[in-house]
Amino acid sequence: MVTVEELLNLTDKTSRVRVFEEGQQAFIGYMFDLIDYTPELWEKWRAQEVKKFKFCLDIKHKKWQELGLMAPLEPENVATYQFSDLQTELYYEIYL
Repeated sequence: MVTVEELLNLTDKTSRVRVFEEGQQAFIGYMFDLIDYTPELWEKWRAQEVKKFKFCLDIKHKKWQELGLMAPLEPENVATYQFSDLQTELYYEIYL
């Protein structure tokens, strides 16, 4: 059994995470936001068993809104890397 805390101790606090509880997304954002700024969620999840763990690469067109395309997972955040017409983000997905 691997807990959420054990898993997240293996990566950097600036990593982006998505946490799913009962099949629904319950949190999306930087790991430091989960640990430092949402203590009620962190205390609830830190000792829970991770049932599934995977990577999610979010690739979207930079002009997604103007073109009527699907929004990025976090449209309010600036992408870490942008191609000439695409932007990409990597998320660690944790299923509880």
